[in-house]
Amino acid sequence: MQQKCNDEYFPENTHLLGDKAYTLQKHLMTPFINNRHLTVEETHYNYVHSSSRMTIERAIGLLKLRWRYFKNKLPMRRTDLIPHYIMAACILHNICLKRQDYFENVDEILLPDEVGDVGPLDATNESKAAGAAKR
Repeated sequence: MQQKCNDEYFPENTHLLGDKAYTLQKHLMTPFINNRHLTVEETHYNYVHSSSRMTIERAIGLLKLRWRYFKNKLPMRRTDLIPHYIMAACILHNICLKRQDYFENVDEILLPDEVGDVGPLDATNESKAAGAAKR
């Protein structure tokens, strides 16, 4: 995924949010490393970053709760159709909500832990600097 975070796939001023396992890039925003010396601004950034990620992870958790096939790898050979598959599930989920088909134990949705070490990425210094400026 990190290799796809480039200008070809992301228009100017757009980005993904990643946790601390990822390398900061122009289109992949990561939190500041908490070395207990963060500024007020850096602490606030980390808070907003974490809150945004939790909202996204909760939405994904709802999809996994309603559509069990999202719990594992999607059984599809054509990866170009996966975004359409996810969009269809979101639309069906919204239809369920409009018809008041709610979950009983929504608060029990477990958020995933931080992603483990995904390995080093050879991000260029230019890409890292662009990410730092954006952050």
